[in-house]
Amino acid sequence: MLVQHRRGLRPLRRPRDVLTVTVAASAALGLVFGLLGGACAFVIAYSEYRRNWSFTGNAVHMALRSAAVTFLFFFLATLILPQVFRAMSGG
Repeated sequence: MLVQHRRGLRPLRRPRDVLTVTVAASAALGLVFGLLGGACAFVIAYSEYRRNWSFTGNAVHMALRSAAVTFLFFFLATLILPQVFRAMSGG
């Protein structure tokens, strides 16, 4: 976004506080959606491991691993993607 300056048009600069709020909001959203995604992944993986797969491992541990991976994916995606989109938009 360009703003009028006495020497012509200049890009609008965001204060550092906006970036801090954006990162904090992204982290909060990542935590919420990561927990929801992890819980859903646990329920789905646990039911599938218990019902359809014969194995020597523990179904709870394998479902917890799936939930942890899902949580990390959503949490990191909400932290990284806003920065990528901001860089792509030129801001």
